[in-house]
Amino acid sequence: CAFRKGWHSLNGAPFFFAQVLKVKMVLKSIPTGIEKKFNELCQTVVDDCGLVLYDLEYFPGNQLLRLFVMDSQTESAVIEDCIKVDKAMTAHIEELDWMPSELTLEVSSPGVYRKLCTIKHFEMACGQRIKISLSDRFDSNTTGLPKSWAGENKVLATLESAGEESITFSDGEDFKHICSYERIKKANVDPELNNLIDE
Repeated sequence: CAFRKGWHSLNGAPFFFAQVLKVKMVLKSIPTGIEKKFNELCQTVVDDCGLVLYDLEYFPGNQLLRLFVMDSQTESAVIEDCIKVDKAMTAHIEELDWMPSELTLEVSSPGVYRKLCTIKHFEMACGQRIKISLSDRFDSNTTGLPKSWAGENKVLATLESAGEESITFSDGEDFKHICSYERIKKANVDPELNNLIDE
């Protein structure tokens, strides 16, 4: 959470106020209801296809289910992988009673700039460059802080490690920073251009 305070005016008279603001953190909440059913089904189907279910998004308003799958070795997916998962899911969509009447299924790779929104995602990205957006800004008086990070809440960093409560990232050199998941608003893998060209 973030804390907001200040002075305001009510009928011409000043008064002091304080307000706690909820800040959305990066980690996804545990799925419930139909999303939980989708998660369990898709996990099984994708595993049977020899792939990894990286992420899942369900939009009940337009009955859209998006699956992001990848090969564990390449951390990507080709069109044949997506077709395999799509075909494997079709039988379940047609047979299960709890399925929405008109479900649209989309299967794709999470992409090279894939989002990080679970602890597993962060663990998989260790050693890679990430772009991270925080709910607060770096204090310019922090010892050893890179000059380019001073006063910023969005930085490019190397993800060193990921645990149950926090991650550790660095500037790629000597400065390391431990950051709780609660402080992270958004994060994604952000590979350097030269690495993409080499691949």
